[in-house]
Amino acid sequence: MTHISPGDASYPPQDIIEAEKKLSNYCRQLPGTGRWQLGHTADRRFVSLAENYKKQRDELLAFMQGAPVSSGVCCCGDDMNKHAHPMSSGHNPVDMWDHAVMCHAEEIAKFDETSG
Repeated sequence: MTHISPGDASYPPQDIIEAEKKLSNYCRQLPGTGRWQLGHTADRRFVSLAENYKKQRDELLAFMQGAPVSSGVCCCGDDMNKHAHPMSSGHNPVDMWDHAVMCHAEEIAKFDETSG
């Protein structure tokens, strides 16, 4: 069995979590006390890994939402500094960075709702 370290950048977080789940399930199938000990250790490790991943994800999202960053380009392609008035362009200018961050935040919220 290959050990996957939480700090191993060559594996995406979802692969690490899946490997931890498989390890936990495998340990539950072992006979006797060893099953409980290994399964319990794997469960704790999985929970710790999942909590760490969620914390890092939340910190990154908070940074993206609060960072003084801008693409300088509206989603329609116009320069944000020279964008036409909303009455003539037909929309309020929305920076592409802000829109992308908003979309990521919505996807994360949907994931959290469905995964509990």
